[in-house]
Amino acid sequence: MELEKISIELRPRSGWEAIDLGFRMARHWAGPLWRVWFAVFVPVSLALLWAFPEHPMLASALIWWLKPVFDRYLLHVLSRAVFGEVPSVAQTLAASKSILRPGLFWSLLSRFWDFRRSFNLPVTQLEQQTGRPARQRRNLLNQRAGGYALGLTFVCMHFEWVVIIGLAGMNMLFATDVQWQSESPSGSPFLAWANEVWTLQDAVMYLLAISLIEPLFVAGGFALYLNRRVTLEGWDLELAIKRMSAKFASKASTVPALLLALGLACTALSPQARAEAEPTAAAERSSEQAQLSAKAQVQAIVADPVFGSRKQVMRWRSKDVSEVKSERSRPASQLVSAIGEVLRVLSWLLIAVLVIALIAALAGAFRRAPPKAGFEAAPMALFGLDIHPDSLPDDVPAAARAALAEGKIRAALSLLYRGVLAELVHRRQLKLRRGSTEYDVLRLAQGQGLAKAAGFLQQLLPAWVAVAYAARLPDLATAHALCDAYQSALPAAGNGAPSEQTGTSP
Repeated sequence: MELEKISIELRPRSGWEAIDLGFRMARHWAGPLWRVWFAVFVPVSLALLWAFPEHPMLASALIWWLKPVFDRYLLHVLSRAVFGEVPSVAQTLAASKSILRPGLFWSLLSRFWDFRRSFNLPVTQLEQQTGRPARQRRNLLNQRAGGYALGLTFVCMHFEWVVIIGLAGMNMLFATDVQWQSESPSGSPFLAWANEVWTLQDAVMYLLAISLIEPLFVAGGFALYLNRRVTLEGWDLELAIKRMSAKFASKASTVPALLLALGLACTALSPQARAEAEPTAAAERSSEQAQLSAKAQVQAIVADPVFGSRKQVMRWRSKDVSEVKSERSRPASQLVSAIGEVLRVLSWLLIAVLVIALIAALAGAFRRAPPKAGFEAAPMALFGLDIHPDSLPDDVPAAARAALAEGKIRAALSLLYRGVLAELVHRRQLKLRRGSTEYDVLRLAQGQGLAKAAGFLQQLLPAWVAVAYAARLPDLATAHALCDAYQSALPAAGNGAPSEQTGTSP
């Protein structure tokens, strides 16, 4: 491994800082990284979706299972790019034989329980270790970085779902017949699609989420792996020593010249002068010169920016009691202390006033008189649908069958749904809470003894929810059966005008 070619700064980092470095690496090499990802991921995904057109959930599960295969191509690009050799798509695909081995089959099995996948992958792919040596190596690397690798996996997994839910929300935003309501999570429109079968549209949103998050996931795990090796093997020190050696190598050529000059000076002395020279004095001069030379070399090494640098760091610390007392003895300090005490008292008074006002508001709310008995004005629209009796035809089932004859299944189901809502709200005086969902209406109707209307609504709701939220139309036979069920369950509801009946069972 040629550390001199590495393009990132080698130094020990904390776990989250190393993961952040990985995300920055993914952004820096985004072009080659995502080009290789789409070159490998898109053909396989389209092939699986084409192979299982009626089962997009199965295709999505297989794509999820094959993630370790795609991750190997991403790691190949990152491991080369870090050392200054960014491979092209053609070069990466040509190296598939070395990328996919060793340990591909085991990685596909271990992905069910290996939650540190991106961190452990370099041990198999880059270090080419398998079996017991690989397990020992992974255990060593995971001693101080395993928790961060686990956190990276769960963060990226949750961000995938954030992207999926965001795409689903955008789809709902531009869809019709979808009303945004403030409700309990069980009735949220965001989760309505999750109650339906996994569709092709859901699979496409999942593939987009994977394509956005997975390269970041692999880059974060690889950077954490590099940081762990820097800590264990001292890559930063090794690189610094190599750079200093290269720097001072150019100065080493002056040493032979100095030795030659010293030899000439020695030969220039006469034998008598050399005999008179004291050996001890020569030894002392030699020792002194050696010390000065060593000191100069040490200073040069310490002053080199590769070795390190000094920096001044300022931190807050608590003062000693004696220091505080000595400062308060001065007039300016006493004035500041007095102002601080006044502000502290005012802050507590403000908090007390706010608490008293809050208690008074709550007490007033509890003392408020209960609402008068009787029904509130019936709403004219629910879920974005007009349920005023005058907006409905005289014979709702007949109008729905006419719409079916023209192939307008959605319009027919809308008529039936509006008709039953008008029947429950205006004729049976069903009281609805603010923010009630479709199934809340069903539960309220069942609770108030409206058995026949609730029974028809229970048959209609699955078909209507599928049309409104998933754009899946039922067949004509089902739609005609719902028209017949409407006529038998609500025989007096053909006319849109409300009657004088109250909330009793028909």
